[in-house]
Amino acid sequence: MDFSLTKEQEKIIQQVRELCQNEIHPYFTSRNIGEIDFDLWPIKLLGELNLVCPTIPKEYGGLGLDIFTTALVIEEIAACWPGLAAVIDTNLHAVQPL
Repeated sequence: MDFSLTKEQEKIIQQVRELCQNEIHPYFTSRNIGEIDFDLWPIKLLGELNLVCPTIPKEYGGLGLDIFTTALVIEEIAACWPGLAAVIDTNLHAVQPL
């Protein structure tokens, strides 16, 4: 089985990686350890890019990503903020039956 990434997958992963490195990770590392509140800004940012649930079909306004590409997206998010990746993964499970 060939698990090589397509050009489209490489592009999506690179975009998510850059977003995480340039926007999300600096925000995450600037927060104080022990802060209990959870700011919705990172989720809103990912939502604007249709990354909160990237498996939603294009005809419904989503990205229509397959599960393998979605797993790669979540992996990139988890590399910079594991808790945020868990939120995205939870949304996937909630929306998938629809």
